Amino acid sequence: MTKMRPNARVFVGCRILLVKACIIGLIMQVSGKENILTNRHQSTDELLFIPVIIHVVYHENAEDLSIEQINSQISVLNKDFRANNVDLINLEELFEGFEADVNLEFFLADTLLNTGYYGIHKISTEQSVSTPDNLFSSDSGGADPIDPDKFLNIWVANLSEGLLGFNGVEGIAVDYTHFGTMGTVSDPYDLGRTLTHELGHYFSLDHLWGTGGCESDDGIEDTPNQASSVNSCDQEIISCGSTDMVQNFMNLSTDECLLFFTEGQKSKMRKYLYEQKPN
Repeated sequence: MTKMRPNARVFVGCRILLVKACIIGLIMQVSGKENILTNRHQSTDELLFIPVIIHVVYHENAEDLSIEQINSQISVLNKDFRANNVDLINLEELFEGFEADVNLEFFLADTLLNTGYYGIHKISTEQSVSTPDNLFSSDSGGADPIDPDKFLNIWVANLSEGLLGFNGVEGIAVDYTHFGTMGTVSDPYDLGRTLTHELGHYFSLDHLWGTGGCESDDGIEDTPNQASSVNSCDQEIISCGSTDMVQNFMNLSTDECLLFFTEGQKSKMRKYLYEQKPN
């Protein structure tokens, strides 16, 4: 899945369109010890740790992210997936109590790479690397995934104009101007929520409106039906006979408006991890 700016050109598999997300196998690591997702560990509230590899693929120096910017994005994920984001105080009263602690935490993998930092890989390229076909392959100027059965691979690069992020079998890509909360980020997608949204897709979540129209749905019981995407912060939009959940991470609002996952979304993401990627 990909995320695009409102009114931007529709890209194949983009966030405007509904396409089932893909996910790589994840092995959770804490201090070098593997936490395998087996049937005996399927507690909804078990805290799971996900090791991450960040690939920074840059052509211009401005696209080469700082370590601080990368760390700022990891921090956002850990707050958003634990319902510890401070902006939850802005949650619309109608949906108070719907927010869920997904109990997923992310950390840079304990693998020393070419930057001299753990979990951070950087590649300078002379080629355009704005699509999965080239970004996810060193033969095309991008970077190959590193041990995708063990690590969550995330690429950061200068993507096609209007494209904030997308998913592929190998992992997730985010435009360098929408990754983290400092440095190269650009308003109004400057709070790290592009990756939060894309990870929702990667862990099997659909947009709230499904394929579009009130007859469609995201398959989640505690998210109200929604006729189409919402690109604003207007929290009084009503469609399909109910108020749209504009502040949900799987909507298309700007970063400052996106605040939470629901319990139903939490259950679906964790169920997918346990059942589809136990190793």
